[in-house]
Amino acid sequence: AVEQRENFLYLGGSFTQVAGQDADYMVIWDLETDSWVPFNHDIDGIVRNIHVMGDYMVVGGQFSAVGNMEAGGIARYNFATEEWDDMDGGLSGSQGRTYALNSEDDVLFVGGSFQQAGSLDSPFLATFNMQTGEWGTLGTQTSGTVYAFEFDSDYIYIGGGFGTAPDGSSISRLVRYNKSTETFSQVGETITGTNARVSSLLRSGDYLYTGGQAFENFSENDDLFNLARFHLPTEEWETLTDRTVSNTFNFLGLREFQGNVISFGPVNWVNGAISGRIIRYSPDENRVTLLGEGLHQEARTNVLTRFDNQLFTGGFFRSSAELPADRFAAFAPGNRGWLETTSGWLRPNGEVFALLEHQGYIYVGGSFAQTGNDPGNRLAKYDPLNREWSTLIPESQSMGGRVLSFAADGDNIYIAGSFSSIGDVSGNRIMRYHVPTGEFHPLGEGTDGWINDILIHDGYLYAGGRFEQAGEQAATRIARYDLQNQNWEPIPGGSPNEEILALHVHNNHLYIGGRFTNLVDRAGRFIAKMNLANIGTWQTVGSTIDNGIGFRVEAIATLEGTIYIGGEFDESLDIELNNIARLSDDGTEWLPLGSGTNGRVNDLLVWDTDLWVAGSFNRAGDKPAAGFTVWSLDPNYMPPVNIATDPRDVPQSVELDQNYPNPFNPVTTIRYTLPESGHVKLEVYNIAGRRVATLVNANRTQGTHTSVFDGSRLSSGVYLYRITVNGQVSTRKMLMVK
Repeated sequence: AVEQRENFLYLGGSFTQVAGQDADYMVIWDLETDSWVPFNHDIDGIVRNIHVMGDYMVVGGQFSAVGNMEAGGIARYNFATEEWDDMDGGLSGSQGRTYALNSEDDVLFVGGSFQQAGSLDSPFLATFNMQTGEWGTLGTQTSGTVYAFEFDSDYIYIGGGFGTAPDGSSISRLVRYNKSTETFSQVGETITGTNARVSSLLRSGDYLYTGGQAFENFSENDDLFNLARFHLPTEEWETLTDRTVSNTFNFLGLREFQGNVISFGPVNWVNGAISGRIIRYSPDENRVTLLGEGLHQEARTNVLTRFDNQLFTGGFFRSSAELPADRFAAFAPGNRGWLETTSGWLRPNGEVFALLEHQGYIYVGGSFAQTGNDPGNRLAKYDPLNREWSTLIPESQSMGGRVLSFAADGDNIYIAGSFSSIGDVSGNRIMRYHVPTGEFHPLGEGTDGWINDILIHDGYLYAGGRFEQAGEQAATRIARYDLQNQNWEPIPGGSPNEEILALHVHNNHLYIGGRFTNLVDRAGRFIAKMNLANIGTWQTVGSTIDNGIGFRVEAIATLEGTIYIGGEFDESLDIELNNIARLSDDGTEWLPLGSGTNGRVNDLLVWDTDLWVAGSFNRAGDKPAAGFTVWSLDPNYMPPVNIATDPRDVPQSVELDQNYPNPFNPVTTIRYTLPESGHVKLEVYNIAGRRVATLVNANRTQGTHTSVFDGSRLSSGVYLYRITVNGQVSTRKMLMVK
C-alpha cells in the first residue's frame, strides 16, 4: 500500500523493519530528504490499504491493534491532532480484514472479509461517514469478500469474490449500485468460474476495466483470461489478452497513466510472453505490451542443441520474446529472431534438462509429465519441421525421476538421469533406446546414483554424476562403459570428492567439471583433465578458481581450439570471471569474457565462431539477457545480446554507477568503470557505518566491471557501497526492501 500526502510517502505492507529500524508494517519516506522516517505507531499486523481524506489517513489490513488501541482491521489517524481512533470499533466477524478502501465526498467505502462494521451487521461491505463517525451499509446480503471499488457520476462499481450481491440478488463477482435509485444491477454478462474474483477496477473513457483471477467466461463470450474491459454504451465485454499462465494468478491493480492502462499483480505471462508482473494496455492501438523488462520471476535455460539453422533451448520459462514457449523454444541466429514452436504446455512442475538432435528429431528430457494432451513421462520427441510432439514411452507405462543427459551412437540414443526404470524396463539411471524398434535396453546394472552427464568417445560411453558404483565396479562419480564388450570400467587416478556435472573431450583429453575440489590439490578445483592415451592421472586445467558456497563448473566447450567453461564462480587469481571464462593460449590461466554474466551458466554450445550460452542470469556483459546470450569471435557479427562490455569513452576518473535494480530484493548488480588498471576495493556498509560485505579486493583492468551483491542474509534498509581505486573514493546509496 502506498499513499502520498504533501512531501511524504506512506507505505504499508508485511515488513517489520526498514533501514535497520523497527517499522511495524508501516513506514514513511521523506521526499525532500530522501530518507526513511519511522512511523512509530506499533501496528500489529499487515497493512494492505492506506487512504488519505483531508486531515485523516485511514489504514486497513489484517491487524488487531494500533499501539494500545484495539483496532479491528481498520483505523484512522488525524494529522491535526496526531491521534488515532478505532472508527467505532472497526471490523469484526469472519476475519476482520480490510482489502479495499475508496471514497466519494465524505463517505469512505470499505470492502474486505468481515461481518460487522462497528455494531452494524454489514457483511464484506460497509460505508463510514468521516464527518459523523457513523457506519452505514449498502445491503446486508453480500456472500463473499469485496476487493475493489470504482465510481462514476451515476454508479458505484463493486468487485470481489462474492456469489450474492448486497441486496440478496444472484449477481456474482461484479455489481453496480445506482446512486439515484439506490438499486443494484448486473454489469453485462456474469463472470463465471469456481474461484473467480474481481480484484481491481478502473473507470476510463467509455470503459470499465476489470482485473482479477480465474475468469472463465462471460456467458457466450470466449475466455477473457483475468483481464477484460466492459464497454458501457453497448454493455458488452471485450478481451484484452489471449491467455495468462494460469487462472489462479491475479491482476491486483489497475492505474491510468498518460492515456494507457497499467495493470500489475503476480501474473507471470500474458499473450504467451513473460509479463514481469506488469503490463501496459494502449486503447488507441488496442494492444497489450510489456512494460520494459518488468519484474521477472526466476527463469532459466538449462540446455542447448542445434538442428539445421535453428538453435533449440530448454529449461524453466514460459515465453521467448512475445511467443509462447513452455520450457522449450527455438531461435534462428541468421535473422536473430525467435521462432514459434508447439511447445507442449509441459506441466507447471516440469523442467527441461536435456536436448539432443538425432536423425531430424529433437529428443527432450526432463521432469515434465505431459506434452500437449499426451503423456510425456519425462521423455519426448519433437519434430521441428511439422512442429509435432510424440512420446517414446507407451501410454500405459510411466517413468520416474529425471532425464538429465543424452548421447547418440548410430541408431542408438543413450539416456541418463535419476530414474530407475523406463516403462517396464529397469535400467538404474541409464538406458539405451534403439530408434528403429523403439525398444529400451539397460546398460548392465547401471549406477547406484544420479548420472548428470554422458558422452561417447572412441567406443566408450563416459558417465559422470553422484554415484559410487557402476555395474558391479566401485566407481566414485565417474566411470565408462565399453560399448563393444558391454561392461562398466572404473577410471583410475583418484575419486572426485563431490559430484561431476559436465564432461567434454578435446585433443584426446577427457575434461570433467563439477563441484569437486580435490583432484590435483587446490589447482584441481571444479575442473580437471585426463589424457585418454595414458589413462590414470588427473591434470590441472588453467589457474585455480576461487572457492565459494555453491561454486561449480556446469559446462565445458571448445571454440576454435580454446577451452571455455561456464558455471557459478567469481575469480581466478584475482581475475574477475563472473561465471564464464576461457583458457589462455598457453593453458596456464583463466581469462574473462567481458564482464561475464550475473548468474549461473548452465550450458555452452559452439556454432561456427559463436559460443551460445544458457543459464540462470538476466544480464550478460551488462546487457539484458534473460537466460540466453552469445559470445562471438566474429568482429562483424552483431548478435542479439553480446557479452562484450559496452563501447564507451574511457572516463577521466573512476565512475561508480547506481546499482541495478534499486530498490532490490535481495540481489543487485554494481557497475564501475576504471580509467586505468589498478587495485580495487568495493565494500558495502550498513547505515550505521559497519561493513557488511567486501565484494572486490583485487587488481582490475581498465574498463567496465560488474559485481553482484547478495543481501539475502541482511535486513531491509539503506546500505552504502564504496569503491576505492588508487586513492580515489566514491560512495552511493542503495535500498533493499524484502
